[in-house]
Amino acid sequence: MITPPKLTREQYLAFLDALPVNPSCFVLACETGDVQEIEEFLRRDPNFDVNCVSGAALNTAFENGKGSVASILLAHPNIAVNLARSKGMTSFMLACCKGDICIRLLLRDTRVKVSKRDRDGYTPLHWAAYHGHLDVIKWWIASGREMNLGTPGEWETDAIGAAS
Repeated sequence: MITPPKLTREQYLAFLDALPVNPSCFVLACETGDVQEIEEFLRRDPNFDVNCVSGAALNTAFENGKGSVASILLAHPNIAVNLARSKGMTSFMLACCKGDICIRLLLRDTRVKVSKRDRDGYTPLHWAAYHGHLDVIKWWIASGREMNLGTPGEWETDAIGAAS
């Protein structure tokens, strides 16, 4: 059996820095809200694709109410804020479904398409109303962003009907 060589602390840290950044670990750090780990990922590889795994990192941050993580990701110049994941859901739609205060971060970001529809035709406002997230609707109104109430009687877009 061969014994590996002993490394100094500096050599060990240099070895860790040389390892490629794993997208799954990045998404997991976003899910758990590990801000230090996320900052370390981005420090080690400034060209890291923050939209890896079809935008899972940003969506995961909003799905789990990790505002501090979402702030870091939204500040990244290469973030794709309107990237859709499962069922065509964007981060904004997921935040509307969840009803988390993090939605205010997205409402302040002019890159966010607040009326984008998912694969089934539902709008973010429809999801907020359907899930009864009155706070999301209040924050949306206060933000001054456009708000499409949809067509009355049309299930996919009728936000008032969804709320009832």
